[in-house]
Amino acid sequence: MRKLLSADFSRLFKSREFYVSIIFMILLTAFRIGNLIMSPSGHRDDDGFFLYAFVIGIVMAAFVSLFVGTDHSCHTLRNKLIVGHKRRNVYLSNYIVCTVAGWIFCSCYLIIALIGGIPIAGGFMAETTDVIATILCVYLLTAAYCGIFVFLTMLYANGAATSIVCIFLAIALLVFGIYVQNKLMEPEKIEIMEYSVNMESGETIYDDNPKYISNDTIRHLYETLNNALPGGQTIQLSCMLSDIKTPSCWLFIYEGLMVLITTGLGIVLFSKKDLK
Repeated sequence: MRKLLSADFSRLFKSREFYVSIIFMILLTAFRIGNLIMSPSGHRDDDGFFLYAFVIGIVMAAFVSLFVGTDHSCHTLRNKLIVGHKRRNVYLSNYIVCTVAGWIFCSCYLIIALIGGIPIAGGFMAETTDVIATILCVYLLTAAYCGIFVFLTMLYANGAATSIVCIFLAIALLVFGIYVQNKLMEPEKIEIMEYSVNMESGETIYDDNPKYISNDTIRHLYETLNNALPGGQTIQLSCMLSDIKTPSCWLFIYEGLMVLITTGLGIVLFSKKDLK
């Protein structure tokens, strides 16, 4: 296992996909810092700090599918098995290396965002513990995304097709997360302006919102999907809809389960896969 990790990390630090992903995260940080500089007085470092959580799924989809796909296209995956490495170790090595790469991408964003953002915005308004908890949750989300994409890439040898599937899946999860979040954010009552006959005056009345999910069972289902699926987790952690606060413990639980399920199932299926 140690030799596999050493070889895969060596390949990682030589791969073009790795450095392109880092450059993208640096540019994303520069974009955010630029917005802080251009924004009017009163901006906070909290505003949009976790923007990278919104794109990390797509970044990992592209990186993992290309990096692991090279194992298939260059036949190095089969060569690892020929020299005696266990399939379980080959799978775990790829997962560990890709996860560490994802954490490096996140760290590049965080380090530059902190160094560049604090002098401009003067630090966070949120509690330090909330910021740290959210950072850790994003790291675990990155590992969960990695589990999904390594699962797909290790089981299917067609590199180009797998890359397309992974990227579209990341986008689909994100769109679905936005949809679920919007459904949950619908207010119970909506304002309606009622005018008199001559249209000279009017009053505001409140009426039931037909889009509001009033059924407790259906609302609980939406909340579970929002917490369990990576898309919903992404929207919550990117703080697009609210200020920084301590992530729900359910996010950590579901992300951990996602890692265990995808990696465990991936090892089982890859062990039975017929490699031509």
